[in-house]
Amino acid sequence: MKTLADNLYFKNLDNNTCVFHRLIDATEEEENKEVILAYYFLLKADKAISAQELDRTIEQWFQTHHNTPIDFDVPDAIRKLIELDMVETHDDKVQAKSLQ
Repeated sequence: MKTLADNLYFKNLDNNTCVFHRLIDATEEEENKEVILAYYFLLKADKAISAQELDRTIEQWFQTHHNTPIDFDVPDAIRKLIELDMVETHDDKVQAKSLQ
């Protein structure tokens, strides 16, 4: 019973800020940035989008806001988000799971 109670308690804590702590704890330092950026932009999209759309959105954001061209590694970020059960896949599109 204690195991069940602990499990439910910690799953309930895994929202909002805790989501980002979970991402940081589960990934390497450089991967942290990719995973957090991908998750943020997927949340912001509020719908399922393709990897190409995610890549274009993130790269355009960096160009617009920081005047910095980057080559974002979308497949690696999406793979890690899938491993962490943070996204849902719909055919060739991906969508962030709700923070709730």
